[in-house]
Amino acid sequence: MSRLGCPVRHCFGSVLIICMVFLAALSIMALTSIEVSGMGQKMTIAYAQHGGLLTDAESQLIQTEQEVWHQLNTQGLAATVSYWSSVQASGNTSASTATFAELWTQEEFNTAQCGLLFTVHASPASDSGGHALRLSSYWWVCCESRQDCEQASFLSRHRLWQRGSVLLN
Repeated sequence: MSRLGCPVRHCFGSVLIICMVFLAALSIMALTSIEVSGMGQKMTIAYAQHGGLLTDAESQLIQTEQEVWHQLNTQGLAATVSYWSSVQASGNTSASTATFAELWTQEEFNTAQCGLLFTVHASPASDSGGHALRLSSYWWVCCESRQDCEQASFLSRHRLWQRGSVLLN
């Protein structure tokens, strides 16, 4: 007597082939799930690293901005510009850099002047890829006269943040 309409001897091979196909399909599904799980772990680690780098860059910016504002309030604009120009010329790339705009080197103002006073760039913090996270802040100020600017008596001041990435060599 035969089951399922085929002789007993001939059914053993087809059952084996069907089981092998199911085993191959399950193996492919298992490998795919392992790859997806690994990709999820990599993304989680990369996100955590990026968050840490972002926090470090923000603290660099805040610290450098505080140094610049302290120097402006105690030493004046000319001495602060001179100091940060010499730091930039020394080529210290491990720390944040501050660059002052040209507008504030004018001799006298006829009216109140408003514009970019200085820019702070955090040193690029490299992550695992070929890019580096770069944060910058731009400070705009307004003052009535060159003397007010020199004494850091600004009518107003505000900051703009910028976030970008730089290709690493």
